[in-house]
Amino acid sequence: MEMGILNKNHGACEVFGFSPIAVFGVGLLISVIGAAGCGQSPLVALTAEETSTAKVVAQTTSAALQERFRVTPHASNSELGGQVIEVSGGVILVGTSPDLGDVILLSGGSKGSKPVVCQMAEPRPWDRVTPGMPVTVKGQVWRMQPGSAPLLRQAHLVHVDSLMAESMRFAAEDVCASFADSRSEAHEVLGERWIRVTGAVASIDRINGWLYLTGGTGRLVRCALAGKEGELSWDDDLKAAEIIEVVGQVADGDRRQVILQGCLPPRRNVVGHVSAQGSSPGGLQPGIEGPGTQTPSEE
Repeated sequence: MEMGILNKNHGACEVFGFSPIAVFGVGLLISVIGAAGCGQSPLVALTAEETSTAKVVAQTTSAALQERFRVTPHASNSELGGQVIEVSGGVILVGTSPDLGDVILLSGGSKGSKPVVCQMAEPRPWDRVTPGMPVTVKGQVWRMQPGSAPLLRQAHLVHVDSLMAESMRFAAEDVCASFADSRSEAHEVLGERWIRVTGAVASIDRINGWLYLTGGTGRLVRCALAGKEGELSWDDDLKAAEIIEVVGQVADGDRRQVILQGCLPPRRNVVGHVSAQGSSPGGLQPGIEGPGTQTPSEE
């Protein structure tokens, strides 16, 4: 499926192709809609501030919105195109695209359904949400071709479950210790789970796109960037011992190394300590380690 927008240019409908979105290591081809459909007047594209302050005309779920556009696309374009609505749903992917910018994809319902694409006005949404979290997003509905994924432009997060967000945060040393203690139990608790891991930069392999966090004596967390080779890169000024927070999906682990895949640019210069209330699954204690807690080493 081609990803593109429909635009009205001198009375003709044209499709401008986009490259696939690189979202946590998954290449997606998503058809999004455009400023105008054939025979329809152009929509007025709202700014981020206008969308933020606009009156909401409807509140719905991402599954209901996707189903509405699937069943009655032309009527839905006419009724909702250009309007500002709030959509609640589960996050399935978060990432960035050279063409759409930073995006959140909400579940469209049953397996195989197209997602609701939220083109975010606020940068780096992965600093606040990860796949698996329920959120509410406010944005301007854009017209879509029949069979395409619904799109919200200049979208803002209006509700995030802060307790759930906190429960996904772990110190690198705790994640590594969990796999070192029992690989099978750690896989049961963390396998394929999206988490936030905080620790000190040990080293960066810029050839392969890997960043290593210190996970305790002789242990490391290897963070692999999302997307195809060369689409993203770690910040040039990242230095050893800097405390950062990386969002990624747990791919594997053993006594010496835990692998996170699909990582996006980290949150930098993390300080202080954050702990969730109570115990996390498997006895892991979520937290953020302050600077100077571990001397990084290279493997």
